[in-house]
Amino acid sequence: MAKLKKETKGKKEVKETKVEKNVIDEPNKEVFKPKKTRKSKQELTVELNRVEGEVFIELLNVSTGRVLYMNKFEDAYVDLEPGENCAINLKQVKEICTKAKGFFRDGSLIIVDVYNDEYSLDEILRFLKLDRIQMEDYDVLEELIVEEDESRFKDILQREDRNFVKKVAAKAVYLDSIEDNDFELSRGKERIICNLLDLDNLIY
Repeated sequence: MAKLKKETKGKKEVKETKVEKNVIDEPNKEVFKPKKTRKSKQELTVELNRVEGEVFIELLNVSTGRVLYMNKFEDAYVDLEPGENCAINLKQVKEICTKAKGFFRDGSLIIVDVYNDEYSLDEILRFLKLDRIQMEDYDVLEELIVEEDESRFKDILQREDRNFVKKVAAKAVYLDSIEDNDFELSRGKERIICNLLDLDNLIY
């Protein structure tokens, strides 16, 4: 009887070990996730022109003064004090880009978010041709944001004027938005930029 009991116990232990192994191996199975196809410039233009009144964009004032834009009927699209943000539709943003692009070129206004699941911030910047502005000063700004550690990053920005920091902020948001890019702005570098520009947040 003792021998029979011992053999049964041995079989039970083997069975339990096998089940445990199966459970451990299960999470290692690869899951296929299809990549989002990058839309061509023509596709993006046609789509966004069709829905420009329905897609809302968040703008942030990173300047030291008030940013005001009114259309020809004197309706204010944007009226922001330093550090304030607002959301307007893409059609309105496109008009500002056409008639007052200097707001974006000098870094006073930054697009920080898109309230639509179908389109990324990177796609909106491409549609508005603001990505061309963000591609300027590639060697200086992108290397600074991507390559420097936080301590060196802070030292450099503290020695520069506010206009330079605004350009860094705009470039950082742009780099963080690119979908096929592995770069993600660290919370530390975001906080350094925000402290220098008196902002609450930069990446939304």
